[in-house]
Amino acid sequence: MPEIAFYAPLKSPGHPNPSGDRQIARLFVQAIETAGHNVTLASQFRPLERTGDNQRQQRLISIGQCLAERLLRHWQAIGYRPDLWFTYHLYYKSPDLLGPYICQQLGIPYVVAEASHSPKQAFGPWQPFHDRVDLALKQADRICCINPVDIPALDTFCSGHHGAGHKRIKTLPAFIHSAAVTPVDKADIARKYNLQPDQPWLVTIAMMRPGDKLESYKLLAEALHKSHSRFNLLVIGGGKCENEVHRLLQDSRVRFAGKLDNDEVMQLLPHFSLNLWPAVNEALGLNFLESQSAGVPVIAGDERGVHSVVQNGVTGILCPMRDSEALAKALDQLLSDSDRLSMMQRQAPDYVEQNHSLQSTAERLDDIFQELIPV
Repeated sequence: MPEIAFYAPLKSPGHPNPSGDRQIARLFVQAIETAGHNVTLASQFRPLERTGDNQRQQRLISIGQCLAERLLRHWQAIGYRPDLWFTYHLYYKSPDLLGPYICQQLGIPYVVAEASHSPKQAFGPWQPFHDRVDLALKQADRICCINPVDIPALDTFCSGHHGAGHKRIKTLPAFIHSAAVTPVDKADIARKYNLQPDQPWLVTIAMMRPGDKLESYKLLAEALHKSHSRFNLLVIGGGKCENEVHRLLQDSRVRFAGKLDNDEVMQLLPHFSLNLWPAVNEALGLNFLESQSAGVPVIAGDERGVHSVVQNGVTGILCPMRDSEALAKALDQLLSDSDRLSMMQRQAPDYVEQNHSLQSTAERLDDIFQELIPV
């Protein structure tokens, strides 16, 4: 059985804090295992530098080199040699500082997924990390794209270094594992979160942190203020900005669940009517897929890769990005049209199963690996 070394520099699948990145890392491990390969977590080293501190990037690069050499010595001592190295999510704030060197030393294929290339960083404060992303992309045998927004820049970069017509870029749809769950009793949910059984239940699932998430919450507050529909909205998430988000969402229709793990969320979802989220600068929105899988359509801002996980007009409504008026209008119209809402609720699970299943991704990954691993 082929041995795959797995690494996620931005957030390891074993990281204690839940997020979309951690969830996708875990899903990739599941998909690779489903494809019939053994997976070893190569490292939990997190070379993340958010501020553009040149010296810190250089220190992390040095640490990465030392860790890579130590890992090679450890593998040699225990007699382990992977057939392929797989890195999930690298970009100029969190590059792969281990994989390229180790693959060169062992002479094994190097595959990356969800890589992004930002030429404007070549001469900015993240130049050291940007150069490491360049190095990784030049060396990668395959680049798997799950966010269509990344493809044009990657295609330009790869064409410039490998000539037109190269075949290293592979598209993979975002995916989830739609495992069967036992929903909790609706009456219990109503009591626990003070939700009114005679009103539609909406859900928002997002961390409460500075930056894009907080901007989304501000837009959400504006949209709620402009909506005149009757509903209860349960907000699931926590974080540094929790107090500010609570102040923003001072609306009698809003309830807060705090931070829940993924299994708890999946048990709640089947009882909800809609997932509402402005999605400011949202790379994909994994919870959109999870919601649709549970029969919960989505109303979201059409930004970055969101359109690749929601079928507009079929499994949800995508609004012009950062437009609270459009979000409120879509919400009011859909809640007032029960036939259309019911149709979306029926269509959403089929869409996910046909286009975003773990099994289909496992098969695609296996095809990619078979091209690279000698029989």
